[in-house]
Amino acid sequence: MAPQERPQRLAILTKTLVRSPVVKWVFPARLRSKYINDVVFVGEDFVHLKELHPGGHLDHVATKADFGCRIEAARVFGDKRDCSDYDEVIMKTEPEQRFNTTDGDVTSPHHVLVLTLSNKELVFLYARQTANDRPVQFVHTSIPLPAFENYLEQPGRHLAVDPHSRAVAVAAWQNHVILYSAKPMAQLRQEVQQNRREWSPLTAERVVKRITGHIQMMEFLHPTSGDDDHVILLLVTIERRKIRVVRIDWYQGVGPRDAQVHPAHTLTTVATEKQVPNLLIPLRRSSAFMITFGQNVWLYTKILSGSLESHSLPAFNQTSPRHPGSSRKFPVWANWARPMRMPGDSDCLYLAREDGVLFYVTVDNGDNPSVYECSAGPLGCNVDSAFEYLYVDLRWPDLLAVPGNMSTGGIYKVSLAEEVQEIKKLKWL
Repeated sequence: MAPQERPQRLAILTKTLVRSPVVKWVFPARLRSKYINDVVFVGEDFVHLKELHPGGHLDHVATKADFGCRIEAARVFGDKRDCSDYDEVIMKTEPEQRFNTTDGDVTSPHHVLVLTLSNKELVFLYARQTANDRPVQFVHTSIPLPAFENYLEQPGRHLAVDPHSRAVAVAAWQNHVILYSAKPMAQLRQEVQQNRREWSPLTAERVVKRITGHIQMMEFLHPTSGDDDHVILLLVTIERRKIRVVRIDWYQGVGPRDAQVHPAHTLTTVATEKQVPNLLIPLRRSSAFMITFGQNVWLYTKILSGSLESHSLPAFNQTSPRHPGSSRKFPVWANWARPMRMPGDSDCLYLAREDGVLFYVTVDNGDNPSVYECSAGPLGCNVDSAFEYLYVDLRWPDLLAVPGNMSTGGIYKVSLAEEVQEIKKLKWL
């Protein structure tokens, strides 16, 4: 009897001929200093660092494209953006002031870029520059992520950073979520100023398993007033055509080792039966949040009480498509951005649809928040995952960076009293 032949193993070898120039994320992140208005454009395997000047002009500073693998997700870690603090950049614009090596705030980063890579690493990245005529050096540290054989269970697909940068979360498509406790940014800056080779923003780690269903989205919620030590992570999952939200929370003083996974809430609305959720928008007060289902927008409140309440916002799906064509499908809400405002009782954000329709949204904070929306004018391009507010000066109208969706994008000046004005084109950065 002939011996049984072993099946042949086949493999596919690939090689990238042309690097994709498409920008997937945009972040206002001061990677060099609190006094330099940096903007980061992140693509599939590259990071572009640019400097924003008054008037919306962008100067290219440096590029990092030697990761050797794909960037899965990106976020920004660091000090909270504050108007009074950021207005100092207007006062400190002289070259000798911007790179004053005797000032620790000048020579250390205000923010750190966080990346998850396809090689199963969590990377923290900032930029160093000591003078205007000196080249920028990217400095990074990497932390290995737990490795799993099942691709769907490999952490790295989802990444979230706590609004106060107290924690970082990394999740897979399903099952696994890794919780990290983080150091204060002031302590991290001290390590950077001491030129330590081994530096890391993280202090503790916990792997949470058995998250049932497909993890669709993940974000940290804002704690309620008077409960600032509370760290709240929200997952949106899909299982057997049912959409659920899962809350994981802990207290900063204790750390993620005592994190509690609460029972899931099933979202039962007409929108959930026909649409997949695509945006999760945390609001600044009362741990409330918004979820978009295609063209529909819903507001959810009181999740901390255990009795989640939902509120439909029908005004958002009443604007006709800009380019209807012959499709029966309605354009979906593609992204959102929170403009910088002076402290107050309301939360403000921009909500953009994939066809360029733009809404300005105001949410009154409280146990039963009210939502007010108005059209901010159509943008001159399509909108995808790259969409962000850029801060120049409170005396200026808002600036929005929209690299487009496989097309030319732009920097847009937005004012509710005037039409949207494109002040710079963004062409395949």
